[in-house]
Amino acid sequence: MAKRTKGLEYLTPEFVNYWMHQSPVFPAEFLHREDDLGTVTVGKLADLLILDDNPLLDISNTQKIYAVIVNGKYFSKNEIKQMLDAQRKK
Repeated sequence: MAKRTKGLEYLTPEFVNYWMHQSPVFPAEFLHREDDLGTVTVGKLADLLILDDNPLLDISNTQKIYAVIVNGKYFSKNEIKQMLDAQRKK
């Protein structure tokens, strides 16, 4: 399987920092849903990707997923692996 970060290592930390902070805002603005989307704030909806290491230090750290929160449900690294394995078997 090809490494998904190929070429991303050339992104500057400044760009990655900007992208990480702005990427959730743009869709919320486009959808006119800034009141309930776009930032991690109490009372807003959010899906989160929790990483083991800082992607600002090395963009390949985006591949080091610790957990994911989707629709308020927490999925550990092990649960994600089990779901992916089940999909591969189909």
